[in-house]
Formats: sequence, C-alpha cells, structure tokens
Amino acid sequence: DIVVSGVTGAVSKVTVTLVGFSHTYPADVDVLLTGPNGTNVLLMSYCGDGESVTNLTLTFDDDAESAMPSAALSSGVFQPTAYQPGTVELPAPAPPLPYGGTLSVFNGTNANGTWSLYVYDHAYLDVGTISQGWRISLTSSNRICCYGSILPAPVLQSVLLSNNVAMATWTSIPGLTYRLQYRTDLNGTNW
Repeated sequence: DIVVSGVTGAVSKVTVTLVGFSHTYPADVDVLLTGPNGTNVLLMSYCGDGESVTNLTLTFDDDAESAMPSAALSSGVFQPTAYQPGTVELPAPAPPLPYGGTLSVFNGTNANGTWSLYVYDHAYLDVGTISQGWRISLTSSNRICCYGSILPAPVLQSVLLSNNVAMATWTSIPGLTYRLQYRTDLNGTNW
C-alpha cells in the first residue's frame, strides 16, 4: 500500500511502475491497482509468455505507445493490458470483478488515501518477485505554478500595435491559466 496525503484538486493522470519484476512464467501474473475510493484497473493479465524474465522495470501509462506484448516481456512503458479481461478474479483481499481497463478511471477522483497494488499468480509451480517495489505518480487538476523553478516563465514572442490596440503573443503551457496585468499610463504604478 502507498498512502497519499496533501494533494489538492482531482486526479488528472496516474502512472504506475513496478521495479525489479522477475517471474519464471510472466503470463501467469495479474496486477491490479485500487485507488482510495475503490476504483480499480487491471494493469496486466496474461501478458508476456512462458519465457522467464529478470529484474524488469514496467511502467503503466495510458499514453504509452503500445500495449504489453503477449510475447516475451522486456522493460518499458506500456498501456494497461489484459488479454483475457474478466476471466481471472483476484482473491480477497483484492476487490471482486469487474476491473477497469485504463488508468483514466481514476480521473476526477480524490488522490488522498490508500492506493493498493494486488499481484496474483493464477497458476501453480512458477515463482516471481517485485524486488524493488512499486511507485505511483499522480497528477492533479490543481497545478501549482512556480515560474522559473518548476515550470518555465512565459516568453513574450511579439507585440502588434495597430489603431491604439496592442496585441501580445507569448508562449504558454497547456492546461495553465494566465493572468495579464496592464496599465494605461506607463508613468503610473498601479496595474
């Protein structure tokens, strides 16, 4: 479990990383993420094949270029992938079916609380570990902007003056709100 606190705003993106994933038959492994309000997503199920893997780093991101392969696994960034969704129900204490298919199921929810990762080997005789644990990355809709340290400051690109009207164009970062201050007298101090 990972306990999150102090996040303001609703969740707008979630990514999850497994570090040090090893298994003698990775296609047997099911991984489920559950958020604080019970929302869940099946990150991987029936992925890979019977080829043993050692010390992989697997990141799950809806924006990844591809799904996890049904062939041999290697480290990388993948979309959550379940090749046989609804066929395997993880045992308690994991929640029962149904399971979500994308990390966007968490969008709009509260990030604060306990995030749980359930890993289930649905076959016998094979073994595996996640030797260095797992990480979660949360982005909230309430971004705090610190120009010059975390986010770059807007850069004035051009100013067009025509018929006593000024039009300014500057670089921007999608998703941020900008406030333009102006004054009508350059000798004054009030904006």
